[in-house]
Amino acid sequence: MQDCHAALSNWLHAWSPAKKSWCCVVPAVPAHDVDVSSDMVRMILGQKADVNHGDQFGYTALMLAAQFNQSTDTVQAMLDHKADVNRNSTYGSTALTLAAQYGSTEMVRVILGHKADVNHQMKNGGAAVAVAAHFGSPEMVRLLLKHKADVNARDEHGTTVLMSAFSSKHPTDMVQVVLDHKADVNRNDTFGNTALTLAAHYGSTEMVRVILGHKADVNHQMKNGGAAVAVAAHFGSPEMVRLLLQHKADVNARDEHGTTVLMNALFGSKHPTDMVQVVLDHKADVNRNNTFGNTALTLAARHGSTEMVRAMLDHKADVNHHNRVGGAALTIAAQYGSTEMVRVILGHKADVNHQMKNGGAAVAVAAHFGSPEMVRLLLKHKADVNARDEHGTTVLMNALFGSKHPTDMVQVVLDHKADVDAEDAKGYTPLMLAIKHSSDETIKLILDCDPDVNKHSFGGSTALMLASSGRSLTIVERILQHRALPNAVRPFDGLTAFHWAARAGNGGAIFSLLKHRADANAKNAAGQTPLMVAVQSGLLSTAEYIVEHGAALELRSNTGQTALQMSQQRLFQSEKQVQHAIGNIKRSTSYTGHVRKQLLDAVENEARTAKLSGSLSSKTDSGFAVFRSQLNSSFL
Repeated sequence: MQDCHAALSNWLHAWSPAKKSWCCVVPAVPAHDVDVSSDMVRMILGQKADVNHGDQFGYTALMLAAQFNQSTDTVQAMLDHKADVNRNSTYGSTALTLAAQYGSTEMVRVILGHKADVNHQMKNGGAAVAVAAHFGSPEMVRLLLKHKADVNARDEHGTTVLMSAFSSKHPTDMVQVVLDHKADVNRNDTFGNTALTLAAHYGSTEMVRVILGHKADVNHQMKNGGAAVAVAAHFGSPEMVRLLLQHKADVNARDEHGTTVLMNALFGSKHPTDMVQVVLDHKADVNRNNTFGNTALTLAARHGSTEMVRAMLDHKADVNHHNRVGGAALTIAAQYGSTEMVRVILGHKADVNHQMKNGGAAVAVAAHFGSPEMVRLLLKHKADVNARDEHGTTVLMNALFGSKHPTDMVQVVLDHKADVDAEDAKGYTPLMLAIKHSSDETIKLILDCDPDVNKHSFGGSTALMLASSGRSLTIVERILQHRALPNAVRPFDGLTAFHWAARAGNGGAIFSLLKHRADANAKNAAGQTPLMVAVQSGLLSTAEYIVEHGAALELRSNTGQTALQMSQQRLFQSEKQVQHAIGNIKRSTSYTGHVRKQLLDAVENEARTAKLSGSLSSKTDSGFAVFRSQLNSSFL
């Protein structure tokens, strides 16, 4: 008896889901050539093997035979030996549900002939008829329904047999079989989908036609509010949408976000132009808006083409309607569209100076995102070249740091007499912003318009100060030639342009400032001269250059320090850094890259500071050799 159980166990093991192949039945025969006959099964079972023995997943020999589509004779042999036809696995599968997925119609017929529970539900709620609708043939489904399978059975997600039929290899035939057995065409799943909405998403026009012929609710709304016609406009074909509209689908239906059928046609369809035309031909309301306030026109300007925008306008779309942030078709097209799209919108009497909630107008948006041609077109239609947004940013400012073609864009705006002295909310002028963000060529264009170069930002900075920090000698010289005050002081910290140049080590700016009689000994609010600023920044060549051009060494800051004392203090701080680095080397078990970098940075800083201090004090012995010796000894 034990040997019989072992033989059956081997047979089961050979078919286990983990193995997915025959491996133990006939060792002498290759696995792919093995075909267990009904005689073999009868022989094993004749030795009183337990036909209902299950593996670790609860699969019996009958289930495995169904799963691996063995012959009906093999299945019949097990059933003749009282295999439990309704035994289920840990997943709730039975021989019938497995045969519906993997087996043949004839196998299903044999199992049904032994009083299989045709409406047994697996743990996911699915029944054999739903499985067959998905994986099987129309004949198999017809057979199950003939044996009183519930045509309206639903799984845990509410998916019906009819919905499962959409995934069949023969969807149209399968759907027809299920409908012929009076399936509830309007039953919905947990998401609110019906057969019609799913067919609109995944099916064909012919499938939609079949379902409509069985009194489907054409205007049923899913839980998100969407109806079949909206789904079809997004995923289907123009023919499908036309068919649904002919069956009185609501062309103005909206989902929970207010998205209309027309909007779905705009940015979902594979055939947007044709789809939009079909929807418009059925008198869709082009001015209906979604929850964000967008209409089909504003969305077309954002996502569509010029042809779509023209189609909306030809159907009397409100050209000046704006969404919740104030974006109208023109401002949206200025950001996302083409010059031609802007031209079409302007041709329908769009308000060229409409301002969004942030105060921005179409011309400013175009200066930032568009092309010089687009800006020229808007200005030709009398757009305000000096329009400002809530931050005081003008069209010229947008052209400076937003455009892909800043020089050309700035030239277009300047040609239309933009105010070069306008200030933004921080008091910055176009010249200041150009110095911070743009090229020398763009800066020269603005200087050619003779701006007020002595304006202060609200922080007190002038164009000359900003340029002295990082711009070339040419730009600094041009600004000074435009009557910039070389000794202007920033009120809150007393910095002059010379201080800015010294801190940045901008030799070209220093040369130009000295040429225009900038005060080399001017003190900031802390009593520091440009020389002191250069020393504190560790800029040897800059400090030497300033000394050579008349900087006084004896001047003291508010703390009583001279430039030389500052350099010596910096040397002392550098010495401490080197000692700290040496300490890290001694404590480190391995000379890591991080410690190496820390050491080298400290040594480099020490060397630079020592050289500066030595230069100012005219001494050659900076004590650096002592520290170098200490460093060398640290490796012993």
